[in-house]
Amino acid sequence: MWMLSTLSFDVARQHENLDPNSIDTLGWLEQEQIREKSGILSKEEVSGLAAKVPGNAEIEGSSDSQEMQKPSLSTEETDTDEVVELVGEDKLETKAVESMEDKLMEEDTEETTVRPGGIEHEQLEDMDSHTLDGEETRNAVDIRPKILKVIHLKAQQCQQGGEVFLASYVDMYRHLLNFFHIFGTFASVQGRMLEARLLSLERYIRSGDGQHYSTLAAMIHFEDAIGRIGRISPFSGTTLFTCLQRHLQFMSRCLANVLPLSPDTSLLRAFQAAYQEVLAVHHEWFVENFYQTGIGMLPTKEAALQGVSSIEGDGDDTSTEVLHSSILAVVRVLHQVTEASEVTLVSTNALQKIPKQVVT
Repeated sequence: MWMLSTLSFDVARQHENLDPNSIDTLGWLEQEQIREKSGILSKEEVSGLAAKVPGNAEIEGSSDSQEMQKPSLSTEETDTDEVVELVGEDKLETKAVESMEDKLMEEDTEETTVRPGGIEHEQLEDMDSHTLDGEETRNAVDIRPKILKVIHLKAQQCQQGGEVFLASYVDMYRHLLNFFHIFGTFASVQGRMLEARLLSLERYIRSGDGQHYSTLAAMIHFEDAIGRIGRISPFSGTTLFTCLQRHLQFMSRCLANVLPLSPDTSLLRAFQAAYQEVLAVHHEWFVENFYQTGIGMLPTKEAALQGVSSIEGDGDDTSTEVLHSSILAVVRVLHQVTEASEVTLVSTNALQKIPKQVVT
């Protein structure tokens, strides 16, 4: 599985002799395109890769945090290896999702529904003044296509007054993963891994302890109180959320980086810059190698954005200008969600209570 260090920018390189076939999440390798092109190379030393993530300074400076055992990579010790793809009944499914072979629908998984009415008339809320032009965002009522409008609405619903509401967060995340399928094989494989994390977090939300999993802060306090927060088999909700948080930061940055590209430019530059800024500092060389290989297979901006109409299924004729402004509005509200999440993770000291390296 992917290993993400939440406490240090200087990730250990102790797996130079790692047998790639021993990693149980070689879901990446089941895509033969990636397997054939992925040479296992030693990672070059990369300087100045400090991620611009709020709260990381506090985490890096903590020298007295307890060193916890690295989680096992055995398939028998975690329930997150099964990939469950939940696309709901909201007509936002993509062909990429439908073609995946390992659908394992949970009996108690509720279907995600999109209200057919009311979305167009939702009042947009003010954004943080230090990052957003609130009036501009409130006036951006013409967010198109529909999938971006839904993501924008769901992102607003999952973060209110600094609180992150977990059920709404999971809902928003799934819609975002559906949208990211337009970026091809790399995004589809990454989406399968993240869907498994969402399912595991959702199990906590729907469990008998569900009342303690209404918000991020409530979950952290509850898991800390009962000694669950550092658990690795199965992984705690706090650990799972941290993985999702880092990837949400990555995806938000990818979208922002795509906007200034010319139509015939590969998305490699946009995604690679986002990876170096957010995820690279958390990954050992083995994982980074696969990310870099997958990013190299991304389509051009024009080809990717043309895929938006296939998600809609109705030949949406959204202009490039409207599409750009809609993506920008989504990036801004996603930034609000990640900022609120990071503040909670840091203020509760959660990042120093979960394993130093966690599955992502």
